[in-house]
Amino acid sequence: MRFSEVESNKEKYMALLVDADPSEAMVRTYLEEGTMIRLEDEGETACLAIVKKVGPDTLELMNLVTVPEKRRRGYAAAMMRYLNTRFAPHFTYLTVGTAATRVAFYKKQGFMVTHTVPDFFPAHYPEPVMDRGVLCVEKIYLRKVLHNSGLVRMVPRVLQKGGAK
Repeated sequence: MRFSEVESNKEKYMALLVDADPSEAMVRTYLEEGTMIRLEDEGETACLAIVKKVGPDTLELMNLVTVPEKRRRGYAAAMMRYLNTRFAPHFTYLTVGTAATRVAFYKKQGFMVTHTVPDFFPAHYPEPVMDRGVLCVEKIYLRKVLHNSGLVRMVPRVLQKGGAK
């Protein structure tokens, strides 16, 4: 497996991105300003993620999608571990807003529910949004503390003071 940042021609992944967020217009609102990470396995795209800075210490996971024929093989979980490793030195939190059908996955990754937005999907999407045969109505927000955030920044100060031997 290999992870890389997609810096140009992000549009070529639109057909896959709309599998996770069915509104191309909504995807376009974060596509260019977000950081896209590609997980490649055996020379092919297996999973994509887009994160966006939403606060001085917070990133939001805007899109996480696995190629349909590669699902249920751990690629999304591997992507979540990579995002943690990559961004923990710079950010404290990773948040995500999702449908009820996806909450269990994020809880397994260490996220906790923070709040919900009632009627989000009917208010923001022109067509009903279905996920795993379930009508999406509310958007559920979850947050995770990125491992080592703060600690990574603190260690050099501790070492400079001679506090750790």
